[in-house]
Amino acid sequence: MANINIPTKNTGDTLSASEFNEMVSAVNSKQDSIAGKGLSTNDYTNSEKQNLAQLLTRVDYLEGISGASGGIWISDEEKVIGSYALNGEEHDIYSCTVSLSEPPTSVGAEKEYTVSDSPLGNNMYLAAKNITVKDSAGKFYPGSIEVKQMYVTEDFETKLSVICKSAIPAGSTLMLTLEYLKLAGEIIEFSIALPSGVSADSVNLSFAPLKYDKHFAFTYTADDSVEGAYARIWRRINQKWIDDSEFFHLGNTPTTGYTPEYPLVYTDGCGNDRRFGFSVALWPTWGNEYNPDGLIKDTSTNSIYITWDELDLIKDWGVSMLYHNVDERIYDKMKPDEIKKGFVADYEKTLSKINRRMKIMGLPDGNSAYVTAADESPIVDFYRSSLHHLEKIYLKSTGSLYKKRTYGGTNSSANDVKLAELAEQHISDNPYWVGITSHRVDLTRIELLETVYNLYGKGGDDSLWVASWDEVYEYICMRLSSVVKKVVSDNTVTWKILVPFSKNYYFKDLSFLVSGITSVDAFTVSDNIFGYSYAAHGSGMLVNVNFNELLLECAEKYTAKFESTLSEEDKTDAYYFVNQLKDILKAPFVARLSVNETAPVLNSISINDGVTVTYEQLVSITLNMTGGLTHYKVGETSDLSGASWIVGTSKTFSYQLSSGYASKTVYVQVKNSFGESEVKSSSILYSERPAVSYT
Repeated sequence: MANINIPTKNTGDTLSASEFNEMVSAVNSKQDSIAGKGLSTNDYTNSEKQNLAQLLTRVDYLEGISGASGGIWISDEEKVIGSYALNGEEHDIYSCTVSLSEPPTSVGAEKEYTVSDSPLGNNMYLAAKNITVKDSAGKFYPGSIEVKQMYVTEDFETKLSVICKSAIPAGSTLMLTLEYLKLAGEIIEFSIALPSGVSADSVNLSFAPLKYDKHFAFTYTADDSVEGAYARIWRRINQKWIDDSEFFHLGNTPTTGYTPEYPLVYTDGCGNDRRFGFSVALWPTWGNEYNPDGLIKDTSTNSIYITWDELDLIKDWGVSMLYHNVDERIYDKMKPDEIKKGFVADYEKTLSKINRRMKIMGLPDGNSAYVTAADESPIVDFYRSSLHHLEKIYLKSTGSLYKKRTYGGTNSSANDVKLAELAEQHISDNPYWVGITSHRVDLTRIELLETVYNLYGKGGDDSLWVASWDEVYEYICMRLSSVVKKVVSDNTVTWKILVPFSKNYYFKDLSFLVSGITSVDAFTVSDNIFGYSYAAHGSGMLVNVNFNELLLECAEKYTAKFESTLSEEDKTDAYYFVNQLKDILKAPFVARLSVNETAPVLNSISINDGVTVTYEQLVSITLNMTGGLTHYKVGETSDLSGASWIVGTSKTFSYQLSSGYASKTVYVQVKNSFGESEVKSSSILYSERPAVSYT
């Protein structure tokens, strides 16, 4: 503002003409004032102007909502304002401003509001701040209203009650800021319509102690990032080609080997197959002089170690990843504080490569320093430990598994020892969790899993849950921490289940036992349940619900893959996930998978990739065909007399030529549910390997 140097005047003094003109000139030089604010824009910096504009917009906004009625109004967008640490885990703190209509007006009067239909705070942090009361005339009443209580009801709603401390006019508006943690979990619902004559009082719900109400559980682990976890264990479980090469990588061309006749599965108790799960203990960052950037490569054709692209594939199929040795070139393996830093590095590397958050450790080398590190690390929830093989976990009666450990029974990795242990637990009333660990995966490990399948899987009495450490851990934690609410309306019973879980959970499905009923007239589920199954089970019913968004993602991923390849194998993979979806979600995927379904057309076959001579009796047959196959016949007679249909979806398989050196003609026919192909043939000379002399 311009200075006006007017001589000091006393009361009654007058301005001279020159003094008056000087003041008028100064006033005229100022910017026009802004109506309503009494100050000119020149009286503010640009930053102050922006802040003032935001403040005025907010005031106008609040004035616009001050007459709102109907309870609660979220006036600000929810935003993250900080974090809250519990047990070493960081949780985001959210904030929003809430307007509550018709607060109590007389001293001592109380009123309750529903501020959310889900639990806020998650039993950790919930605060109300910046409480403001304003009447319809725009007057404010500081301290007139106080928040008395905030709590979560049995119906999982968040309630807030206030009390009037000093009288306020009717029609006032109460505003406050809520700070809270969001529910880490889901509220799922399902309803059953009861048959006539069944009382809702006699129908009750409980958690199955183990998933699918299995009797006992078994976990296989492949340690040390071995390629056999993919090449043999995963491929055998999922009925993929098993190559004779131990280090058979994703994308490699088959040599000699076989395709299994069936996948390794148990059922969900309702007639649906579920593949065996297992775990892989990883070295995400550890390397050596030949692999300074890490032993696990993005891809490979000959490494003895599993690759990131293979891990990214098998994670969809019930496989979990474990902490194992950290990079001991950097972190001292005898110092727990250093090992904890290594855990962080391995966690971040695995998350960046395959979008998985590890939470369970497989103790390496019997090193007790890793035990101390796991006990203290906030990112290790549970661990498998050979040092604690005497600590058995009885899953049906256990308490919390957080920061617990076990080896899974007897401290042995011998197949016969573990089979004997499983036999003992099979007849036990309270069986413990059995585990086995291997390093190099030889073919006897496949034989072990096949024996388990034939005894306790779908091939046997279907009593065993074969799953990864993470899957079992997550199920038990969700079962123990969930809260169930029963609601009855006429002949319909609805259960609302609050299921807490963390962002590092990947096996979000639960099994329930319903008593007092063996059938229902109707079964409905909430939108956040993606798949379910139910069936009569003993004197009641078994109900399985899947609220895992990864199920829908896998259905899309493998359906899209089939659409690009039209491979029968890819279709089978897609259907594994699609068939787990509820009908309304399943239908569009089935339409995409079946749009091109026709009888297969076999164009030709080749033996050993078209070479003319073989010195080995076992050869590889490759089919040149369109469409998919579910079975094939192979033999050396043109009408394939005596040959039986073999279950198989792979377009490459092995065949043993008849004995005797001679030219051999091999005939093949394929079929699927839509028809059979013509018979095609190819020839090869089976010859004695020539003697080799050296000069």
